[in-house]
Amino acid sequence: MKSQLTRDILMALGCLALQIMLFRHLTIFGAEPDIVLVYLLWLMASRDRTTVVIHGAAMGFALDLFLDFWGLHMLSKTILAFFGYNFIPKTTDTKLLYNQVFIIILLAGLFHNLIFTGVAQFAEIFRVEQLFWVIWVGNSLLTALVGTFFYLFKNN
Repeated sequence: MKSQLTRDILMALGCLALQIMLFRHLTIFGAEPDIVLVYLLWLMASRDRTTVVIHGAAMGFALDLFLDFWGLHMLSKTILAFFGYNFIPKTTDTKLLYNQVFIIILLAGLFHNLIFTGVAQFAEIFRVEQLFWVIWVGNSLLTALVGTFFYLFKNN
């Protein structure tokens, strides 16, 4: 149990480092993929709800700390982990097709980014109405493409 938790924490730190140092700079038309969201979805498929919610809150807090988003990632990733947990198929059930993985990650990304942009608009943290479609659709599509690519090369 301790080794599994240690491995999850080290993988979370690795994903945070990749997101902050690499994926944040790989933009297409202003949209960037969210590798932390992909890792959180993998946790949803393999861990219990409490672990996933705590990981989502901690990774969201770390992203907000480094990227200066004032709690937006923490709130949106925690809400996604709490509400999306029952909708993600567990890894012990069946092996998913690539288009199913793409659709699951895309829907999760759309839900996450809708919360993200909605709270940012409500709190008036930054001018999100100009970037709404880029953040909501663009980030979700890039996240789904990256997540499907990772699923393609994951080892069982």
